[in-house]
Amino acid sequence: MQKQDVQKHFLALMKRPGDYSFISVSKLDIADSYSYDSLVNIDRWTMQFTQEEIVESIRRANIVPAEYLMGTLVIQDNQKHNPLVVIDKTYYDNFKIDDFLHKALSNKLLLNTIINKYKSIFTDENDLFAKYLRNGLVNQALDILFMKSYLDIRKFMIYLIELRNKERGKDKNKELIRDKAA
Repeated sequence: MQKQDVQKHFLALMKRPGDYSFISVSKLDIADSYSYDSLVNIDRWTMQFTQEEIVESIRRANIVPAEYLMGTLVIQDNQKHNPLVVIDKTYYDNFKIDDFLHKALSNKLLLNTIINKYKSIFTDENDLFAKYLRNGLVNQALDILFMKSYLDIRKFMIYLIELRNKERGKDKNKELIRDKAA
């Protein structure tokens, strides 16, 4: 007898920690032909919409109790029972990892921060990612990265997206200060 695969990740609305209403994505009017049985496919789908659009579609489908609609949209791991952040269109904001890493090459502090985070998530015996990145070989570094497990890549990507958003925030604050001085 063959062991049947069990879906590990589900889109869910969290009313409070530990209280979830799972969402059948295929029942939503904004769903397409994807199979929503893996974290990769759920992420691909959520990157196309804002959280507000997804929650509004859930409301229209009338598939969860009303009290959950005011909750937080998460991806639930049914084996570890810890919610994962949803990477939506607003959060993702057309993030291009290769462009971000190319820009980071000119900022040694930022580059070291990225490499240290990589080392904290992944264990590489020969540390090729750091060697390639320090030598400006972004594409080779990305080849090393994309050979890892998706869950770990996702953690690293979320870190990079947040780092990019923080960098953007600094740029916006500089503009505001300059505008006030003028």
